Amino acid sequence: MNWFQETYDSTCSATPVLLHRSNTLEYNAVAPPGTRIVTEETMGNLGQALRKSVISLADAGAWADPGAVETQFRAHGLLAQGLADRFSVKPRSI
Repeated sequence: MNWFQETYDSTCSATPVLLHRSNTLEYNAVAPPGTRIVTEETMGNLGQALRKSVISLADAGAWADPGAVETQFRAHGLLAQGLADRFSVKPRSI
């Protein structure tokens, strides 16, 4: 995040994301503000949502239809808006 803030101006934003089995931080760890953690559970939820979308699109033969892809991704929470909130958690301290 330090690199991001040094490289980009205030018109850009980013969400720090960690992939980890747990969202519990060690006693001496500090996560950057706004950090989200993809845990085993939330990764599984993401995989299920992707799988359901892909199966629906494949069954309908709708891969070439951008509207159908958007509909499936929206139905399963896979659009950019809210993706991090749905498939990650906030870190917590011990």
